[in-house]
Amino acid sequence: MGFTYLMWGFLFMFDFRINSFDVLPDFVGYLLFYLGAAKLQHASDWFRKAKPFCAVMIVLSLPSLVEIQLTTDGAAAIGPALLWMLFSIALLAIDLYIVHAFCRGIESLAEAQDVHELAGTARSRWNLYLILQAMVVFMYFSALIAPFFAAIVTIPLFVFSIIVLVLMMVLMHRSSQQLQT
Repeated sequence: MGFTYLMWGFLFMFDFRINSFDVLPDFVGYLLFYLGAAKLQHASDWFRKAKPFCAVMIVLSLPSLVEIQLTTDGAAAIGPALLWMLFSIALLAIDLYIVHAFCRGIESLAEAQDVHELAGTARSRWNLYLILQAMVVFMYFSALIAPFFAAIVTIPLFVFSIIVLVLMMVLMHRSSQQLQT
């Protein structure tokens, strides 16, 4: 049951907005992550370690419910923009830790139960997720320098993010079917 919560949690990590409003709010995803980690914490220490970070992200992800447009006009805009960027980097770091813990938890459970293919899949999915997040960070920083480049890579990056998140959901589904918890 815990992996099912994690699977549905990844659905809410899709950034799908209508009029700047997140239709699939991240805080719901982190709530599902928290519930999944709570159900799985007895099976692996990795899930126990991720649980408090999921709780923190439930609260910290609330501001992303509505996309904030920061003005870039003048020196007065630098402070809020810098604070928002630092906040976003902190959120990214916590998110990476959570997903890393989930993948490592699956990997350790799969290795202990001799489901080596699933362990390898968990490792490769973590690598894909890390690459995705690195590409997102690169796109945001490149938007500051070359906005045209960022505009060009937005659609391919969006497609890649859908692929990676679907693959994470598939990993969670396979884990629920193949692992004893």
